[in-house]
Amino acid sequence: MRYFPNPYEDPSKVAYDTNATKANIAGILSSLTDRNNLGSCTRDVDGGLYVGPAGIAYALWYAAKNGAVGDPAGTLRCAHDIIKFHASEMLRQRGHDRPAAKVGFLIGQSGVHAVHAVISSAVGEREEAERCLQSFAAAAPIACTEFNGRNGSDELLVGRAGYVMGALWLRQHFGASHPLVLKDDDLVKICAEMIKSGRNYSARGKSPCPLMYQVTFFK
Repeated sequence: MRYFPNPYEDPSKVAYDTNATKANIAGILSSLTDRNNLGSCTRDVDGGLYVGPAGIAYALWYAAKNGAVGDPAGTLRCAHDIIKFHASEMLRQRGHDRPAAKVGFLIGQSGVHAVHAVISSAVGEREEAERCLQSFAAAAPIACTEFNGRNGSDELLVGRAGYVMGALWLRQHFGASHPLVLKDDDLVKICAEMIKSGRNYSARGKSPCPLMYQVTFFK
């Protein structure tokens, strides 16, 4: 059996300076919640949650939701400012109207809409949350059609699988009965398109595997 030796001490036996750790976290949060830093994030908005401001907004929402910050309400308001900034800036980017730019979760506009919806709901902006849910749902017909993203179109990071994950995540927060949350029939259609895509790519490459997918993001 292959293995790699672990040179590090058992974490349960290491004494940590919890005060220093908390101070570190407080400093990071202070930097993240400084609204003056938003302008420098403009070039990152095409990275979605993965490397863009929306990911910071999600992290702040998560920290506030789980009581990891001293001012949850203020942190949520900051998260709301950041996600609104990302949502508006991403529509100014070149190629923002490409089908492949709309479908996904970690990367893709639909992931930003999903996080925007949840954070807006958390700060009491219900109408804004519903508009975001509408924007997320508007990508479903695209996900049910054949499109070719430059990084592939089916995986969790940049394609249909991520979009399905985002839809299920929204169900957790808004409930399956919400009129703007995708229903099982919608998700089954998207999954069927994923299977069809995998079969087609396998056939083109004459692969012995029944399903093969194109993923070029890491090349």
